[in-house]
Amino acid sequence: MGILRKNLFHIGLLIVLMAGTMAGLHLQRAKMAVVVGIPEQQAVDGEHAVVNLPFSVELQQFVVENYADGSPKRYASELQIRTKTGESLHTVVEVNKPATVEGWRIYQYSYAAGQETTPRSSILELVRDPWQPAVYLGAYLLLAGAVLLLMGSVWGRHSRLMVALLAVLAVVYVAVFKLAIEKDTLQPALQSPWFGPHVVAYMLAYTFLGIATVMAVVGLVRKKSRVANFIDDFVGVGLAFMTVGMTFGAFWAEEAWGHYWTWDPKETWAAITWFAYLAYVHYRKYPRHRPRVAHWLLIFAFVLLQICWWGVKYLPSAQGSLHVYN
Repeated sequence: MGILRKNLFHIGLLIVLMAGTMAGLHLQRAKMAVVVGIPEQQAVDGEHAVVNLPFSVELQQFVVENYADGSPKRYASELQIRTKTGESLHTVVEVNKPATVEGWRIYQYSYAAGQETTPRSSILELVRDPWQPAVYLGAYLLLAGAVLLLMGSVWGRHSRLMVALLAVLAVVYVAVFKLAIEKDTLQPALQSPWFGPHVVAYMLAYTFLGIATVMAVVGLVRKKSRVANFIDDFVGVGLAFMTVGMTFGAFWAEEAWGHYWTWDPKETWAAITWFAYLAYVHYRKYPRHRPRVAHWLLIFAFVLLQICWWGVKYLPSAQGSLHVYN
């Protein structure tokens, strides 16, 4: 299982990096303003060049719903799409619910201000990504590797403790998450089925990695302490859930905005943290590794995790970030 897990992780990561790079070279992204009753077949890309689409888009109705405090709850475009072959498609596009036509994904991007009472227009974003299947393949391989890593860590030397702790924490975190969102007015981008699994996976990851860090400190203070095997199991579970959380976040971003990764400050630090823990795992497999060096590497990785968790929002570059909600 160890060889299979390692290969899945490495192959999945390689495919994601290669396909993501190629996607960046071949990705087409354009915006389109549509008005009720007027078919539109042209969009404008980031360089203000006109993009002729293989279909026309006609806005039938635009719906805006707000919470009691006036904040946006939902906005959606009811569209009639006609292809060059004469096919007709009626669909509703909203945040987290894009439509796919002729290789293009149509996203609800925004709408003009001041039309809360009589909405007549909408702004759509259209994305064509020929490398999407390859990116998803790599992501699925990463998830498979994470599952095998989780199984190997949970059903290892301390299976009873790990299973009990994981079960209790999972139940508690799911309950806490549900209570938290029931008391809040979620903006449209957060109303996604990926939101809960993404957050809970990261909460579990942070907890197990935090416990591993405490054990590393104990290992440094008590030089003869035998906590290395415990640490490896907790890091394995934490890294597995971090991989799941990061991958689910990429899936969510693709459904909401049409991109998996934008090197947003939060995403950048998440990647740095993930590679730091991956470096720890590889170092521990090195035959001549030193326990104290491993402990310090784990503590350093946890410092990076703190920056990723709550420190990023204080960075000037994070102002206006999708991950900083006010």
